[in-house]
Amino acid sequence: MEIKQFEQLFLNRLLDKYEKSSLYKGTNKVNVNISLPYDKKNIPEYYDENDIHSFEAIHQASIEMEYKGFIKIVWEDSVRKNRIKKIILTLKNIDEIYKYIDRTPKIELEEATKSCLKKYLGRNSYLDLFVNEQLDLLRKNKLTKKYLNLENQEEIVDLLNGINGLLMLEDEISLRQFSIKIYNDSKKFEKLLPKVHKIIINYWDNMDDLNQDEVFGRFNLTRNPGYVYIKGNGVINIGNSYIDLKSIPGGIAISSTAIEAIQPNLADAKYVVTIENLTSFVSYPKQDAFVIYLGGYMNRNRKAFLKNVYKLNPGKTYYHFGDIDLGGFQILEHMKRETAIPFIPLYMNVSNLLKYSQYLKPITDSYRILLQKAKLKDEMKVYENIFDTILDLGGTLEQEIIDQIEECL
Repeated sequence: MEIKQFEQLFLNRLLDKYEKSSLYKGTNKVNVNISLPYDKKNIPEYYDENDIHSFEAIHQASIEMEYKGFIKIVWEDSVRKNRIKKIILTLKNIDEIYKYIDRTPKIELEEATKSCLKKYLGRNSYLDLFVNEQLDLLRKNKLTKKYLNLENQEEIVDLLNGINGLLMLEDEISLRQFSIKIYNDSKKFEKLLPKVHKIIINYWDNMDDLNQDEVFGRFNLTRNPGYVYIKGNGVINIGNSYIDLKSIPGGIAISSTAIEAIQPNLADAKYVVTIENLTSFVSYPKQDAFVIYLGGYMNRNRKAFLKNVYKLNPGKTYYHFGDIDLGGFQILEHMKRETAIPFIPLYMNVSNLLKYSQYLKPITDSYRILLQKAKLKDEMKVYENIFDTILDLGGTLEQEIIDQIEECL
C-alpha cells in the first residue's frame, strides 16, 4: 500500500474504536485515549523485514497524520524515533478527520436511521415492536448489524419499504413481481429475504418456526404462482359452468387468484378434508369426501375460499391432515384462527407416531426447545400428549408415510 492508503486505513481503525468507545457514548468516567498499537497483530507489514517499502510508507503516513493534527505518535525510543509504538487519536480534530477520509460520522448515520424508522411507526403493531426496539438500541448506542447496518443506509430504507409492502399485500403475487412493484428491480427483494425473514420470525407472533417460503406465503408472497387442488365428492359452479368432481378422479387445479369464484355444492359429501402435502392429496383414497390441497399458505384468496365452502356447507365435518410435527399443528391452528372453521386433526395422533415409529424423522436439540415452548401456548395444550410422544420417541412423522387406506375416520 501507498502512504495515502495507510493513512485511510489507520484513521478508519481509530474512528472505529472511537465510535465503539465509552467516550463516544458519553459514559466514560476517566480520561480515555483512542489509540492504535503498531504491533504484529494490527500491522504485520510493519514487521516484515522483506517489505522495506511498507515500513517506510507507514512511517511517512504516520508523520504526515501527526503533522496534520490527526494523531500523536508514541515512539518506542523517543530519542532515536526509529520505530513507532502506537498512535493516539487527536479528538479535538475529529470533524476534520471524518472529512479528510470522506467518512460520514456515526452520529449522522444514527440520526438518518432514526428518521427513517420513525416514518414507519403506527402502520402495524408488529412493525412498531421492531421499530421501537431499534430506536431504543440507537438511543443506548447498542445497535448491532443483526438487522440494520448503519453504514448501509440504502439497505435500511429498502428493508423497511419491503416489510411495509408485504403488510399491504392483499392478493397473491410472485416474488419478482413484488420486487418490481416496490423497487423497480426484479431481484432486489430476493437479496433482502434473509434479513426480512429474520425480522418477521423474531417480532411477529406464531412465525418463529417457519422457513422463508412459509413466512412469506402468509403475506401472499410466493416464488411461483400458486394453485388450489380439489377432488372427491362435490359439484362446483364457476360462472355458468358446472363441474362434477366425481367424473374427474384425479381432481382439478385452479389458480389461487381465481379460487374465490368457485361456488361448491357438497350435498353428497360426507365431510371436507384439507391436506397439507400434494403427494398425500393425490393418494387420498376416499371418494365420499370433498378434498382440498391449498397449494400454499393461508392468504386472503385461500381463506375466502375456505370460508365460502364452510358458509355454503356448514353442516359438514371439517378435517385437516398434515405432518405430525410442530409445523403441522401450527398450520392447523393458523387455519382455525383465520377461517373460524372448527377443523379436526385427521390421522395426526399418538397412535400413528407409534405405528410408524421406524420412519420418524429425528429431531434436534433446538427443535426440542421449540416444542417445549409451544406446549406452553394455550392453543397448543390440546396437543400436549402428541408433543410429549415426539419428545420421547425423538422424531416427527411426515404425512406421506401414513397409509391412508388402512386408516379410518
